[in-house]
Amino acid sequence: MSGKFWAIWRKTGGAPPQKRHETRDAAIKEAIRLVRQTGEEYYILEATGIMRVRLAPVEYVPLTPTLSLEEIGESAAKEG
Repeated sequence: MSGKFWAIWRKTGGAPPQKRHETRDAAIKEAIRLVRQTGEEYYILEATGIMRVRLAPVEYVPLTPTLSLEEIGESAAKEG
């Protein structure tokens, strides 16, 4: 699936486009129907891409130094 779709928009007002047409021909047919019904002009809009948010990597940074596994072993041996 390409994700491409078309929508119909009337410049003189009304609600924003609500229906996605899967083909250009389907959008044109719907625009013709609406023009005949209202006598107004309609734009045929084509989705050309998607804008997405790319999140930055997240990492944990301790506020105090931590011991390595080797240092933990040495510290436990000294205490024991």
